[in-house]
Amino acid sequence: MGNSIQIEECKSGYILKGEKNHKVILRNGKWIKGHFIIFIEAKGNEDFVGAMITSSGKFGNKHMDKSHFKRKFDNGEFCKVVYKRSNLVIAKLNKYLSMGPFTLEGELTDSGLEFVKQHIMQLEMMNWEDFLISQNH
Repeated sequence: MGNSIQIEECKSGYILKGEKNHKVILRNGKWIKGHFIIFIEAKGNEDFVGAMITSSGKFGNKHMDKSHFKRKFDNGEFCKVVYKRSNLVIAKLNKYLSMGPFTLEGELTDSGLEFVKQHIMQLEMMNWEDFLISQNH
């Protein structure tokens, strides 16, 4: 799909790519590409609750399953983001509208959304930088 989407149009389980969040940056001598965001729910005017998908199985990330990802959207278009060694970062993240504009790249199944909520919703919401500090990255 990759079509632009406004946060108010999002539903829980949408997988988003934020243009400003997804740039390739140099960190500690390594080129790091931004991660896809799982939209959970809107929070006020400036942010939303999100989760993050990564290919890394390190740092306590939880392995996801193929059944957690839809292959097609309800309109029949294929999702760009599907299962690919996917892991959930165990953090309830404060995501900002300034990370956009956003494009819709994929969607979790009901079981995928339940998996994410089961692992992060009881956590305190934090921004990415504070999460990295808390994990000694």
